[in-house]
Order: sequence, then C-alpha cells, then structure tokens
Amino acid sequence: MSKQVVRGVISRKKGEPVEVTDVVIPDPGPGDVVVDILACGVCHTDLTYREGGINDEYPFLLGHEPRAPWNPSVRA
Repeated sequence: MSKQVVRGVISRKKGEPVEVTDVVIPDPGPGDVVVDILACGVCHTDLTYREGGINDEYPFLLGHEPRAPWNPSVRA
C-alpha cells in the first residue's frame, strides 16, 4: 500500500492550543480493516484530553466521532 497522509488535530501539551497537521497512516497489518473516513468530529471529551483530565501522555490525536460511508451489502 502507498503511504497515506491525512489531516489531524493534535494536542501536544496540556492546555496549549491544538494544531491541524499532516499525519502519516501506517500500512494495515494482519486482521486490520481500512475505512475511508470523510470527516471526524472533535467533542468535549477531546477537550478533556487536551486539558490532561483523562491522561497526560502527550501528544494526542483528537477526534473519535468519524463519518464514513456505509455499505449495507457488506456484512461482518
């Protein structure tokens, strides 16, 4: 697979402004699934991470509410 680069929101230090930057996505490994994400939301939980309220091991890639196409003909 060729190198994929996407845009991501990164929190590097507690309480500091976040930055939008390029993120290199590693090739999938055995058992991994590739999903085409169209967009991803950043919510209050992400801000809690930014403030060190959940964990303090920076940096964090924020956003955990993805939007991806759904194909009803594909079943697990």
